[in-house]
Amino acid sequence: MSSPAVRRGILDLRLNPVLAKEIRERVRSPRATAMIVVFLALMSLLLYSSFALGMRSYQGSSYGFFTGPRLGRAMFETLMIVLLCIVGFIAPAIAASSIVGEKERRTLHLLQVTLLKPRSIVLGKLGSSLAFIALMVVVTAPLFSVPLVLGGVTVGQVLRGFFVLMCIALVLSSMGIYMSSIARRQQVAIVATFLLVLIYSLGSTAAFAGETYYWNLRFGSGPRPVSIAMYFNPMMAMASAVATDSSAVLSPLSQILRSMLDVGQISSFYSSIGTPPLLSRTLGRVWLIHALVALAFSALLLFLASQRLRAPSPRFTIGKKT
Repeated sequence: MSSPAVRRGILDLRLNPVLAKEIRERVRSPRATAMIVVFLALMSLLLYSSFALGMRSYQGSSYGFFTGPRLGRAMFETLMIVLLCIVGFIAPAIAASSIVGEKERRTLHLLQVTLLKPRSIVLGKLGSSLAFIALMVVVTAPLFSVPLVLGGVTVGQVLRGFFVLMCIALVLSSMGIYMSSIARRQQVAIVATFLLVLIYSLGSTAAFAGETYYWNLRFGSGPRPVSIAMYFNPMMAMASAVATDSSAVLSPLSQILRSMLDVGQISSFYSSIGTPPLLSRTLGRVWLIHALVALAFSALLLFLASQRLRAPSPRFTIGKKT
């Protein structure tokens, strides 16, 4: 058996030093601890508020609108949508200041003269950003046990929601890393990143509107196929991952799917070819297709970011005699 010192040495060789440094500094920072505590307190307050609002609506209604699964579904989707919005703001902001922050502190050249390759620096910065997002998801995971107990939500829907959330965080962080690699000021990098995020989130909605207008001109009020733009929308991907097709459970995200189907009689199109109108196999894979697109786009952005970092380490050879 190897000694603990040897095992630590092997682990240090395998671990990205940039990632290890960033995580160590971020986790030990009092500001990060305070942010996690405040974030968890706000999410707990949101959970309690949605529960209290649902019970009040149930007591004031003679139909039992928020009983059982409906209350659990409403609480679950409220937490998931708010968590998605928070990640949409935090992930690009953290990543956008990673590399450009090194430039402003004039410490980037210290990394570039080491034996680290450009992709190691980029992946280390990306990993530190995603680690903080993953920590936020982990600390909020116990809150989702309440909707699971009330019903209307399955474990698979929760896991798919977390998976889509991390894929969205990955692509947003990759946007921030790329903008951080080409910018010279943090303010410029952050503004450019959020502009790119805005295009990513709202561009697909605009593309859907344009595609709907085109199909209206071509087919009028007749049936039409599902819009391709829906596969690139993050909210649509989340709706596909966690929505339910049960009519007995109120689901705001399911309503998004229904609205996408109802526009231009898309449901009639699928009914004509024998496919269920709501959560067909095609629509059920929206979240998976969106995740694959996000992974491919993230890989492209990280490759371009690594090309911007010209580390001179490949010119050096360990043990070369002069």
